[in-house]
Amino acid sequence: MENLISRNPATGEELGRAPVCTPEQVQAAVTAARAAQAAWGDLTVRQRMHELKRLSRVLVEQADAIARLIVAEQGKNQVEAYGEVVTALELLHFYRGHAAGILRTRTVSPRLGVLRSNRIVARPRGVVGIISPWNYPLALSMEPLIAALAAGNAAVLKPSEYTPLVGLKVGELARLAGLPQGLVQVVTGDASTGRALIAAGIDKLVFTGSAANGRKVAALAGEHLVPLTLELGGKDAAIVLADADLDKAAAGILWGALLNAGQACLAVERVYVEEAAAAAFIEKLTAKAARLRTGPAMDPTNEVCAITTEAQMNVLKQQVAEARQMGARVLLGGDPLPGAGRFFPPTIIVDVSEEMAVMREETFGPLIAIRRVKDVEEAIRLTNASAYGLTASLWTRDVARGRRLLTRLEVGDAALNDHGTSTGYAEVGWGGRKASGYGKTRGAEGLREMVVWQHISWPRLGGQMMGFPYSAKKVEFVRTLIKVLFGNWKERLSLFRRHG
Repeated sequence: MENLISRNPATGEELGRAPVCTPEQVQAAVTAARAAQAAWGDLTVRQRMHELKRLSRVLVEQADAIARLIVAEQGKNQVEAYGEVVTALELLHFYRGHAAGILRTRTVSPRLGVLRSNRIVARPRGVVGIISPWNYPLALSMEPLIAALAAGNAAVLKPSEYTPLVGLKVGELARLAGLPQGLVQVVTGDASTGRALIAAGIDKLVFTGSAANGRKVAALAGEHLVPLTLELGGKDAAIVLADADLDKAAAGILWGALLNAGQACLAVERVYVEEAAAAAFIEKLTAKAARLRTGPAMDPTNEVCAITTEAQMNVLKQQVAEARQMGARVLLGGDPLPGAGRFFPPTIIVDVSEEMAVMREETFGPLIAIRRVKDVEEAIRLTNASAYGLTASLWTRDVARGRRLLTRLEVGDAALNDHGTSTGYAEVGWGGRKASGYGKTRGAEGLREMVVWQHISWPRLGGQMMGFPYSAKKVEFVRTLIKVLFGNWKERLSLFRRHG
């Protein structure tokens, strides 16, 4: 059997191996998950959340081991590795308190259904497939997994081929938590494994990855009519107005751009700053970025750590080279660090134009491109011109004006005087617009996507409002009903006088 080799991106050392699961193995995993789901789905939401309390306990107990594995296999800073554990625990905490209310049965009273009782009931979909990425290998596996289980589904996880060991760890966590055997399955492998999962008869798929791969996944899911949530890339913008607190803006944008070495779909990749504040802002941002330390995550003081994949390193080099060739200036960084491992220092580029890839295409690295604009109108126009629509931020001292401007940004998540922290909010549904995907994870919205809303009804007063045979009297009844329900007061009064 072919194996994936997991390597530390900071050192190149082999960490372990994982199988490339065959289509037959993927099908077997889905079949086992479906068998386990039947009893799990019969539990009430409160019963399921009680069972999932053990998963929270295991995550706390395993936090150190999980963080070490994320640091070794994905390469991020230790603080951010522990942050992935926090994100999973926070979502479990939120759903324990709110899942039953979110998925509660609702009574409805249709005007045309007065003879019947009507309910809207949440039913589990069945087996949820999850294809998760390498940049947040625990958090972006656990978030849809937790929602799927809370809603009564089983789950089959296919982790990234670059972080298979973290994916296998997720399966281990489920076993340690004593979840029913077969309820959580992990199938490791490459793109062929993902294709096999989509074709294996799953009832829902959550895919997180690039827009290019998202289009391929959507096409294949469409062939099999698999409902789909797509959390794709971003080309996220920050807008700095002339009246902003420039020190706070520089600090906030720097963190929003360089967390996980910029390998985040929500990372700031382009900044539009009003001309009056541009020189001062660029000077402050560059000075703060120059003080950051780049190096292996084993040293917790290194803020900018490894670039996880060679392909991503090549994107960085290509975008910088093209920008230089087209007349942009690199104020800081711009070239990989020499020596072992994949490291790219904080890079700041100015004098950019929208024709450059660095302003149009997702970078996914520690690179910030800054463009001067004459006013906020130009900044909003350029922000919204992107093919992507995931996150954006706006920086100003005028909070009232800022809040109004946020509503004009064509993104799923818009923040004032902050960027990126909402990614950890369990209460907030997460997702984008345009090429950044569709559907939601997390929050009430993410949980509702994991169920089928079924309408059930039964006789209350007996009889049917309509039925065969038809007659002239029934024609007249329907004509009268239209005027009773939808007519104006004169038409209703005329009916009353006629039949009164």
